[in-house]
Amino acid sequence: MGPEDPSVQIGAHLGSGLAQRVRLSEESIRLLTATGAAGGIAAAFNAPIAGVLFAAEILLGEFATAPITAMVLATVSATLATQVLLGPYPAFLVPAYSFRHPLELPFYLLLGVLAAGVAILYIRLLYGMRLAVERLPLPPWLRTPAGGLVLGLLGLLAPQVLGVGYDSIQTILEGQPHNPILVLEWMFLKLVLTPLSLAVGFVGGVFAPALFLGAMLGYAYGATLGSLFPAWVADPSAYAMVAMAALLAGAIHAPFTATLLLFEMTRDYRIILPLMAAVGLSALISERLQPGSLYTEALRQRGLRLARGRDVDVLESLRVEEAMNPDVVRATQTLPAQAALEILLQRRRRTLIVETPEGTLWGITTLRDLEMALTAGRGGEPVGQICQRPVITIFPDEPVSEAVRRMSEWNIGQVPVVSREDPQRVIGIVRREEVVRAYDLALTRKRR
Repeated sequence: MGPEDPSVQIGAHLGSGLAQRVRLSEESIRLLTATGAAGGIAAAFNAPIAGVLFAAEILLGEFATAPITAMVLATVSATLATQVLLGPYPAFLVPAYSFRHPLELPFYLLLGVLAAGVAILYIRLLYGMRLAVERLPLPPWLRTPAGGLVLGLLGLLAPQVLGVGYDSIQTILEGQPHNPILVLEWMFLKLVLTPLSLAVGFVGGVFAPALFLGAMLGYAYGATLGSLFPAWVADPSAYAMVAMAALLAGAIHAPFTATLLLFEMTRDYRIILPLMAAVGLSALISERLQPGSLYTEALRQRGLRLARGRDVDVLESLRVEEAMNPDVVRATQTLPAQAALEILLQRRRRTLIVETPEGTLWGITTLRDLEMALTAGRGGEPVGQICQRPVITIFPDEPVSEAVRRMSEWNIGQVPVVSREDPQRVIGIVRREEVVRAYDLALTRKRR
């Protein structure tokens, strides 16, 4: 097993604990949790870009500017500390690979299909093994030593499958000759023993075993092709590198993370075309046939389906009218910006709906917008000239998940709710705070 999961969990817990200690908002807690996890990946693999993409793809599910900036700072700091302590070396040293012939691309695509199959089997074994171990007629205290005995005996027969496996991967990537059948045996042993290790109580990561499985699969596949088409195909080590990224992408459902992680771990960009093709196909097949990844399958089995850190099923079951705040602060478009700011300060609110004298929606402005206008000497201008237009709105009978999507898409913190009969009449507002409260309430109802 690998070192990355403890690193990710430690970083995530540090970020979450710090945010909760200083009583930050729920969105800030999510951001700092993801930032800590990104730093953990960067430190574990000496891969800052992959750390950012891991947190954005898997934890946040979005690529917004503010979170990316925070995560970049965290991963740069973590990687710098790692390089100072351990040296600025890539995880694997690889020789020069090449994409030998255009007709070789279908072979890489087939490798992506095979990698997806192994990734799906890996995910299902990882969670199925836990259920199988729980059903064994053994007391809990005996499961770990019994599992350790089995692992030790099998490790005597194939020591290559024990531990992180980086040494074995390095020999594969260096092009040292191996028996393809023996390499496949190592792969199947690792495929079974990693889930068994976690099921009986050992602690470790699932990233590194996925890389090991991919390297063994790719080498055996490439060696077989080399014996059949020696003039067309590259060295088996090239297929091993591609399969490492493809299998990881299929296992974690994060193709960008898998691609960049392999590039940063090897610092080799020469076979990018077949690598991206195999990674994309593997991730596509795995997501279709296995909805839950290594990190989300446990939640899926409990009935939770996440997107951007929220349970999508819960948010889709909520209507906007259940979450919105009907107490809207309004002002006519002719009101001076200075007076509009005073209204918000008196009401202790951050958002102002700007309307025409007839009461129809004209625009929207925030406390920060008005403060910036006053700083620029525009306090006497009508608020109708300062407010934001056009306004992104939502109807009360739409799901809350749609409000969350629009906030994320337009990078805004609130969405006015307008009447279905009169789309120019504002009847409420949905902010992130309302979404969080409604989500917590609905989740409590669902658990009952």
